[in-house]
Amino acid sequence: MKIVHMLTAVAATALIGGAACAQQTTTTTTTTAVMPAQMPAPAATGAATSTSVTTTDASGASVTSTLTTNGPVADTPENRAKYGAPMSNAGKRTAPKGN
Repeated sequence: MKIVHMLTAVAATALIGGAACAQQTTTTTTTTAVMPAQMPAPAATGAATSTSVTTTDASGASVTSTLTTNGPVADTPENRAKYGAPMSNAGKRTAPKGN
């Protein structure tokens, strides 16, 4: 590639970047963090847990976030027969004992 082409590409990138930085934004973003005290309790073995949080901005916009998690699968001989052995090296070398 010729140096002239590279310099032209750099100049074009600088002009586009400058135009993008000069634009005014009117949106405001409010982020709320879930504190550890608000976290749901761990799910029972094999049970699913769902939590919904609705956040409203000062302008009236709102968003609902839903988090769904599955509980741990017990390490029992029945579950090892059904789902297979653990994939980790330490899990393969230990006997199943449940929770």
